[in-house]
Amino acid sequence: MEGAALEKSGINISANYTVPMLLVLLLAHIMVEYFHNLALFYDEAYYHFWSTQLDFGYYSKPPMIAWLIAATTSIFGHAEWAVRLSSALLYFCTALVIRQIAMRLWQRTDVADCAAILFFTAPLIGFNSLFVTTDAPLLFFWSVAVWSFVEALKTRKWIYWVSLGVTLGLGMLSKYTMCVLMIGLFAYIGLDKAERKSENTLGLLLAVLIAFVLFLPNLLWNAAHDFISFQHTAEISKLNQSLLHPLRWLEFTAGQVFAFGPVAFWVLTVWVWRQKLSATTLLLMCVTFPMLLAMMVQALLSHANANWAAPTYVGGSLLAAYWLVERGKFAVLKAAMLVNVLLIGLFYSYPQIQSALDIEPTKKNTPYQRVSGWRELVLAIPEQPQDMIYLSDSRALLSYVHFYRSDFTQGSGIQVRSFNPSGIIKDHYQLNYPLTARYNEHYLFLSETPKALHGCFQQVQALEPVSVDVYPTLTRKLYLYQVSGFNGYDGC
Repeated sequence: MEGAALEKSGINISANYTVPMLLVLLLAHIMVEYFHNLALFYDEAYYHFWSTQLDFGYYSKPPMIAWLIAATTSIFGHAEWAVRLSSALLYFCTALVIRQIAMRLWQRTDVADCAAILFFTAPLIGFNSLFVTTDAPLLFFWSVAVWSFVEALKTRKWIYWVSLGVTLGLGMLSKYTMCVLMIGLFAYIGLDKAERKSENTLGLLLAVLIAFVLFLPNLLWNAAHDFISFQHTAEISKLNQSLLHPLRWLEFTAGQVFAFGPVAFWVLTVWVWRQKLSATTLLLMCVTFPMLLAMMVQALLSHANANWAAPTYVGGSLLAAYWLVERGKFAVLKAAMLVNVLLIGLFYSYPQIQSALDIEPTKKNTPYQRVSGWRELVLAIPEQPQDMIYLSDSRALLSYVHFYRSDFTQGSGIQVRSFNPSGIIKDHYQLNYPLTARYNEHYLFLSETPKALHGCFQQVQALEPVSVDVYPTLTRKLYLYQVSGFNGYDGC
């Protein structure tokens, strides 16, 4: 009967079609990435560097992103698409988990299928599927944690509390904002009288304890490094600066409209609140809106990137799909899916659209400008001896040169060092790969601007700069210096 309602509406979705449809979308994400052949963004190259030095923690993030890149590149090699592969795969798996959550909550394939498709066609998911970020593992473990929690409440089996603890811990090893889900789960148990039982409280406390044990290696790593990751998280929140920024709040809110899709976001934030507050609705609200509200407050007080609220759309897809299907709003449902697919298609085919319309790409009219030209620029650096150490005060340049100049088929990357006269640690290279005073070492210094280095080194030879014309309005340029005999920073 459920499928009949959808078919009558003109939406041909059923259990027989949904998974193949999601697989087609997954293949599209991977093929676009492969054929676009986009250079890595410097954060991606940075994470790739981490993946060659596996640890329980890194300067700005927990270790999961590095572990995932190490896994995919060990199987498929170190091409850009292989570095990014885990993102699309994890978003696909998240969509499948969302479908299972819906089936457990409502026993309705129509709601389950629509929720999975709404999530996987969200513009933010389509965009992030082309890049490797910490959001992909975060959303996957977030969804599995919600599924485990639902199963624990429905079956009263302790194995699901254990599953919840494991996924909460792995989520914390992906991104620290996983802790917001724990708050939402405790809130639900406190607010729902039927579930306000000592058994559930003990189960959730057990899950938190298991999560803490799994998270402990990263906590110990941070303790050994002056809790540098938490310092960085506090710094990027910018809560120590002037507060109240309504324009930034508007920018963040507009970003959410396009992150989930304009129609889907409208349904989630306006229409969903009109439905009767059942236990299921309360649960989904508790795992959905705390993150969105927290990031909206963060945006108002200082700054928040649009993707910081990404976990909102795990529960958001379930809420929106149920509301639309239950009320027969099939025209709105079709519009939500169509708009999302069109937005993703526009982003994926943007270069081809520009070419077809004879629009010359510039620095301001293409979404890919931030990743364009870096690969060609680094490859234009003259050949250096194999034992050359690359030196820079830019984590972006160190990341790019390590990725694009290393021969990973030989099992090792080039050596890099961070030039840091200020002594203030702001990235992983400054933390673990600082320049030390070894007289006999020779370096190739890389900079996007000219440098006066004669006071820092006993020998300095400026090489011919290399440059790449990316667009008529964008040229990337590198200044190169062969240096040796580091005098220490006092002379700089």
